[in-house]
Amino acid sequence: MQVASQLVVPMLAQFPCTPLHLLGLDFYNRNNATMAQRSAFLAAQVPATIVARSIRMLPAWGFGGIINIESRKAIHRTARGEA
Repeated sequence: MQVASQLVVPMLAQFPCTPLHLLGLDFYNRNNATMAQRSAFLAAQVPATIVARSIRMLPAWGFGGIINIESRKAIHRTARGEA
């Protein structure tokens, strides 16, 4: 269950984070845009951006987290003199 969580949660976090991030960027870059224009921008950009950011998170926060946990366990076992 921990491995599944370690792989899935970073990707699921992109669903609320990505639209907010893109909206903030849109406010910064197009400060005179209407909400209709912003909504159209988000509708066009959010799906592909969520996929890209989810894939980007997987190696570092997914696999990297699993490798880190297993490496620390192995180091602690070695330090305690366990096989």
